[in-house]
Amino acid sequence: MADDDASRELRAGAEEVLAGILCRGGQDREAALEEACRAHPALEGELRRMHREWLEVAGVFERMRREPSSCGPPTSRTGPAGDAGAGEGRREPSDEPSTGSGLLRRLRTRAPASARYRIRGEVAAGGMGVILEAWDEDLRRTLAMKVIRGLPADRGETRAARDGARLTSRFLEEAQVTGQLEHPGIVPVHELGTDPRGQVYFTMPLVRGRDLKDIIRLVHRGDPEWSLPHALGVVLKVCEAMAYAHSKGVLHRDLKPANIRVGRFGETYVMDWGLARVQGREDAHDIRLRQDGAPPPSFVATDRSEGKQETPDSPLVTMDGDVVGTPSYMSPEQARGRVDELGPRSEVYAVGALLYHLLAGHPPYVERGARVSPRTVLAMLLQAPPRPLLEVAPDTPPGLAAICEKAMRRDPLERYADMLALARDVEAWLGRRRVTARPASIRYALRLAWQRHRAVFRTAAVAVAVLVLSTAAFLLHLAGVAASESSARQEAEDALADNERLLHVLSVRHLIGRADELLPALPRLVPELEEWLGRVDALLARRAHYEGLLRDGAASAELAGLVADLAHLSELRPRVASRLEVARGLPERSIERERLAWEEAIDYVAEEEVYGFELSEQLGLVPLGPDPDSGLYEFWHLLSGECPNFAEAGQGGYRLEEPSGIVLVLLPGGRFRMGSTAAEPGRVAANEAPREVVLEPFFIGKYEVTQGQWTRTSGQNPAFVRAGDRLNPRIAVLQPDQEITALHPVENVSWEHCAQFASRLDLELPTEAQWEYACRAGRGTAWHWGDDPAALRERENLVDQSARVLTFSELLAWNDGFAYHAPVGSFAANGFGLCDMHGNVAEWCSDWSERPPDPPDGRRRRNFRGGSWYQPPRYSRSAFRQAGVPRALNSARGLRVARRVIP
Repeated sequence: MADDDASRELRAGAEEVLAGILCRGGQDREAALEEACRAHPALEGELRRMHREWLEVAGVFERMRREPSSCGPPTSRTGPAGDAGAGEGRREPSDEPSTGSGLLRRLRTRAPASARYRIRGEVAAGGMGVILEAWDEDLRRTLAMKVIRGLPADRGETRAARDGARLTSRFLEEAQVTGQLEHPGIVPVHELGTDPRGQVYFTMPLVRGRDLKDIIRLVHRGDPEWSLPHALGVVLKVCEAMAYAHSKGVLHRDLKPANIRVGRFGETYVMDWGLARVQGREDAHDIRLRQDGAPPPSFVATDRSEGKQETPDSPLVTMDGDVVGTPSYMSPEQARGRVDELGPRSEVYAVGALLYHLLAGHPPYVERGARVSPRTVLAMLLQAPPRPLLEVAPDTPPGLAAICEKAMRRDPLERYADMLALARDVEAWLGRRRVTARPASIRYALRLAWQRHRAVFRTAAVAVAVLVLSTAAFLLHLAGVAASESSARQEAEDALADNERLLHVLSVRHLIGRADELLPALPRLVPELEEWLGRVDALLARRAHYEGLLRDGAASAELAGLVADLAHLSELRPRVASRLEVARGLPERSIERERLAWEEAIDYVAEEEVYGFELSEQLGLVPLGPDPDSGLYEFWHLLSGECPNFAEAGQGGYRLEEPSGIVLVLLPGGRFRMGSTAAEPGRVAANEAPREVVLEPFFIGKYEVTQGQWTRTSGQNPAFVRAGDRLNPRIAVLQPDQEITALHPVENVSWEHCAQFASRLDLELPTEAQWEYACRAGRGTAWHWGDDPAALRERENLVDQSARVLTFSELLAWNDGFAYHAPVGSFAANGFGLCDMHGNVAEWCSDWSERPPDPPDGRRRRNFRGGSWYQPPRYSRSAFRQAGVPRALNSARGLRVARRVIP
């Protein structure tokens, strides 16, 4: 014991002497060491040992300072605690943030404690700091030491000072925030301090184990140690840790698999709180994304760009150099930089994205094995939700898919209220109880009860079976006494027939409902289509039997309904069989037979300046060639109708006539200005703020969807003024004989109808950004045709003199010849070769309206764009935004479809 006390006294004395030596620099420090050894011969060995270890630590920090990829804060004299540089007349307010300056001064006035640590190497690197493995000499244990990542030397001394001060402040804030979160799922902070040179660090336990990304790979590899329920237990622990952090008002803002670590004994930690924000406190850093001169993102990396692309779970960097988060797991409001909207529901989205990754085997917006840049993921995140989980991973349990979908809703108010609500649903699924994300039903409740209490149900079933058998034996005995054996047998057969009929009733109703779901007719649905037809044929084989029973007088409501349903099923069968034939032949029709056309299209897109990217063959499309005026390539969509007629050339080198399918134009995407300027006539300042938008290449319809295309897909024409009608002379006296044809645009369709129509054809509604980019066609004026409404004359179908009998008070001076809508393509195409962008019918977009629900009904709106035959020019400006209830119908509102470019 005395020896230990003597050793501690010797070490303490050596530390005190060494601290005085390290205050000197260069040659003075070496001379001071020699002088101290002569003055304190008893401390010489300990002094020299501690000095060697300090040199090792100092060497690591020096390399951090010099190398952009290494760790360590800047060592310029203009650092957080120093004076402004010679080139600065005053100190910028951000040079020494108030959140950390006082703490930093206190740390630097204390004796350096870093001499007790021996650095063993780098463990990991994050967006702001680097984790080192350190050995604690006093407590004889291995720790993790976090230090600040260095800054590039080419920033200049003054810029380095400002960035160094800001990084140091955020680093200190991370240490304080993490140190105050006392939860088993959050790694505690042991010590915050500075080394003899003033470099800041803090120490934590060194957590060894796997991160959640490795665990997800093991789950999908079928590792026996990591089942899906085991991995869901990790997600539950993350929810618990984050619920505690939220109760303290702290948001993590960078939840992703790489920041979730699981130890050898199941301990789960949420790591890296460097981007954490305390709610209610102003967030000073600029979270706009830094561009760094990077080229526009592409969907898939090529040989030339592969080295430049980042992985999809790479973080994005802000204008001031901080990490803004990882887009695959980032909520839409965080991706848009709306700091004031961030809250616990934003982190619920991030955990939902973790769950999506766990169940699908890849992050949202990233196909399995694809290499996608984070900026591409961000662009997709801002436009639309990811592909449905049950579409990318059909074997996902429906309950878990519902939980994931609710957690990742675009609208924060539609997500779980907090982490505990999400955790309760996951626990309910694991415990085979009802999850709130799924609608309640008796069938669902019974299935869960069976899964929870199988032993009880089996026991009850055996008891019931015994009772039934005993009763049946007794009844058979009575029947044998009262009637003949053949009569009893007939009764048993009748009962069996009744059960079989009931089973057929349920099966037929299920198949009728399923028929409408087996769309679009793509090869991936071939097995399901074949299964449907096989089950239908087996049921239709019994149709004659049931019709005979009905004729023989065995009338009952159930039997009559079954016969009627079988007749309906017989009518549906040819349609589904035709769908199966289309799905089987689609690869050959769109790809194999058109091999030469695809080679020409791919070469054109790669070589022409307007595109300049690599296009792959698109299943379901056939290249038509470039538009002679715009130079943009056009494609025929096979599932929507026949190929346009090239025999008599029209717009685009072909003539659109019934039953022509949809024509899609490939737009190159890129950066454009969305919204309007303050000088634009008729501008609505509330929702037309100008902003820069980056779009990936995409397809969009050359024309509005016609009534013929809609009828072929859905089986009915909902238009208010529909094909075959002749305009009533009392309504349109100028054209009493004008006939509406199948080439007129479909209207009187709700947003929900339009979304369903597009989905049936493997298409989608365009986003507002896509629509406005297509409408502008490279022009920055109020309309594509210019800033003067008169420029729309004979180019768009708007409310003009032909509509005067409809008692409009504001009519245009000209007459375009159509009181209502005109056949699509009747007017001039814009610079992208797209027709009727400013008139004919307004067009639904995929976006929700940003305005709050109206008080009368409390319903949210969907946006639609473009003018119509019913509106004056000011409502048809490129930037003008309108919104309507998703179920609302309007005779001046239709749609134009879009499609993503498949890599």
